[in-house]
Amino acid sequence: MTELESRIIVELSKKVVDNIAKKYEKIRRGVDVIMGGKVIETEAKKMYIRGIKIGEENGRIEGRNEGRSEGLKDQIKKKLAKGKDIAQIADEIEESEDTVLELIKQIEAEKK
Repeated sequence: MTELESRIIVELSKKVVDNIAKKYEKIRRGVDVIMGGKVIETEAKKMYIRGIKIGEENGRIEGRNEGRSEGLKDQIKKKLAKGKDIAQIADEIEESEDTVLELIKQIEAEKK
């Protein structure tokens, strides 16, 4: 929720409370204090922080996966340069032949 959306909700909530509790000044003031930002901003801030944490974690996972993939590609390049076949490479790097073939395709695509 953006700051603008939060403020709109607060303003609309105040209007609703003002109309519902016209005769009850203490209630209107109490709701105004609560809706003045504390409750909504706190929840909005929690959502924002949760979103940031999820994004950071996803970024770390993606980075690790990319790093692992790059490391495997480097190993495959070296083993291909030594004349090793797909089965040998797969066995040595402990991956399936399909994975090795897919990584070789990626290596070829990166050359272009």
